[in-house]
Amino acid sequence: MTRALMFQGTGSDVGKSVLVAGLCRLYARRGLAVRPFKPQNMSNNAAVADDGGEIGRAQWLQALACGVPPSVHMNPVLLKPQSDTGSQIVVHGKVAGTARGADYKRKKPQLLDAVLHSFRTIAAEADLVLVEGAGSPAEINLRAGDIANMGFATRAGVPVVLIGDIDRGGVIASLAGTHAILSPEDRAMVVGYLINKFRGDVSLFDDGLTAITDFTGWPSFGVVPWLADARRLPAEDSVGVEMFGGANRSGMLKVAVPLLGRIANFDDLDPLAAEEGVNVVMVPPGDPIPGDAHLIVIPGSKCTVSDLKALDRNGWRRQIVDHARRGGHVVGLCGGYQMLGRVVRDPKGIEGAPGEAEGLGLLDIETVMHPAKTVRNASARSVVHDVPLTGYEIHLGETIGPDCARPVAIIDGRPDGAISADGRVMGTYLHGLFDAGGFRRAFLAGFGIGAEAVDHRARIEAAVDAIADELETVVAADALLEAARPGALIAADPATVEWRGRPSPLRAAATGEIREGGALRSGHCPALRDPMRINAILLRPTATALDGVTLVLGGARSGKSGFAERLVAGSGLDPVYVATAQIFDEEMRERIVHHRARRGAEWRLVEEHDALESVLLREAIAGQAVLVDCLTLWVTNLMLAEADVRARSFALLDALGACAGPVVLVANEVGLGIVPDNKMARDFRDHAGRLNQEIAAHADTVHFLAAGLPLTLKG
Repeated sequence: MTRALMFQGTGSDVGKSVLVAGLCRLYARRGLAVRPFKPQNMSNNAAVADDGGEIGRAQWLQALACGVPPSVHMNPVLLKPQSDTGSQIVVHGKVAGTARGADYKRKKPQLLDAVLHSFRTIAAEADLVLVEGAGSPAEINLRAGDIANMGFATRAGVPVVLIGDIDRGGVIASLAGTHAILSPEDRAMVVGYLINKFRGDVSLFDDGLTAITDFTGWPSFGVVPWLADARRLPAEDSVGVEMFGGANRSGMLKVAVPLLGRIANFDDLDPLAAEEGVNVVMVPPGDPIPGDAHLIVIPGSKCTVSDLKALDRNGWRRQIVDHARRGGHVVGLCGGYQMLGRVVRDPKGIEGAPGEAEGLGLLDIETVMHPAKTVRNASARSVVHDVPLTGYEIHLGETIGPDCARPVAIIDGRPDGAISADGRVMGTYLHGLFDAGGFRRAFLAGFGIGAEAVDHRARIEAAVDAIADELETVVAADALLEAARPGALIAADPATVEWRGRPSPLRAAATGEIREGGALRSGHCPALRDPMRINAILLRPTATALDGVTLVLGGARSGKSGFAERLVAGSGLDPVYVATAQIFDEEMRERIVHHRARRGAEWRLVEEHDALESVLLREAIAGQAVLVDCLTLWVTNLMLAEADVRARSFALLDALGACAGPVVLVANEVGLGIVPDNKMARDFRDHAGRLNQEIAAHADTVHFLAAGLPLTLKG
């Protein structure tokens, strides 16, 4: 079965993306089918997935490291900041709306189903899924409704490795502090930690590792040195622009890049920055554009109109126009291309308030924003240099004008971009313009700079290989692989699931393979989730005493809970009681108090009304017997939360199949009453009844209680 492991950080920019990319390549080299996954990303540095739609650039890189095409399911939720307080929300690669911070916090629970669907989709084709968190689980103010860190990990049952950045200082406190403030449930998901960005003699930190383990109880999976090759990889956010710049040595081409407030896809500059003869200088707000720059590149922007107005505030408009009048060269990429024109109009307020902004006037073009967003990979050819180009488009708006008669490229048979009459100013929607070695070589030759005709992607591949080589020597890769385990939600397709080492009855239902009289008969059964079909496929009982899974059914006041408690108490194992009830009134509170008193102090109580799958994976271990009371209330909780009850039911079955210790499940038999008179009640009856049938089909033992008397139906 597919295993998964999640990497979370003690803070932002601790190196999660790079480490996950390196580990993807490391395990792929070992012959594993590896896939990356990030539930939620926030970045304006996006890429286009092969199945259409936008994902974070980091997940594109990680897919490359795995040797597989990038998919929108690798990053199901992408937030693209448009202002200091609001972001565009991209779900499964498509724009799903915009929201401010507080609004998005309310939307997050609604996005969880999309995240879990993508996780199962990715896992279905993988041996190992490496999951990257976002920010830090230590931001406990964001824990409610979280889908990016522990909220995902607990729901999906994926163990977590914490990454601490020693370069920024305080790594011992950051790891120990994270341990201290996590809830017991979240803390239990952590299986160890990694130290990243270490400089110097690693043996000097031996006492530090000991201290961290003493404070937390977590083992170390290794100390990763400062990875110089990480500078050659595309950065995920604008923190990565720090890689650019340096002294302008004699003979170098100085490329000035104004650091826009909503800069996007700035990795377009990486191929230029990688050239020995080029010095890329990022110009921060408030600083003048260097007067000795040979080339100004205006990068992409998430908010063209807003960033265009910012050119005025920073004095850059005049400086760019003066540079062009002196004979300097200017290149605009995507949003930067739109800024080069006479005007950018946004009549429908797609990027903000409706309006327009005067452009730089360096190209005779104008742009009008439209709601439809262009998102596609592209094969192209340079018009001027007649060499192939590869890249992608992500943009709003349509650009027209006389200068478009001199296009920069032909993209999939159509002209794109514009060039000024003197050839010194050009703009294009094609991201990745400088990636192609042949074009970059020809372009730089115009400035007297020699360059190798090496595609930038080859440089990225080499950097990923170098990082994987380094990780092989410093990280306990075998121990990490051992720590990975099947997530509670991994098996999206029940046909792929094994149940306690035996073929799953749901697999038999999916393939039409049914045991009849000891022989295997094959046939077609498209109704995989037909409860009547599943109910007919019962496993041969093999369990004895309290082994495997036991289902205890009964009506109200039938004695089912007391009977289940006696089963667990008589097993000789440490009893764990998992309570799914939520307290809505005083009567329910008194009922719970009564049950606790009846069980006694030897029982350990775990209260969980939602993430039952992860609790079972954590608690159902050797030496313990787990009692879940009850499944029916769990279904109620899911319906109240408007969750996907069917998907969660199958996830629960997957979790039960992976449990190492015995589990007793209590549920109400709901099929003996009259047909309910309203849809909600009928939906509840259907969900609860189907789940009972599916658990019974899987269980080793099934008891039915009536008037306190047990009737053994199976086992």
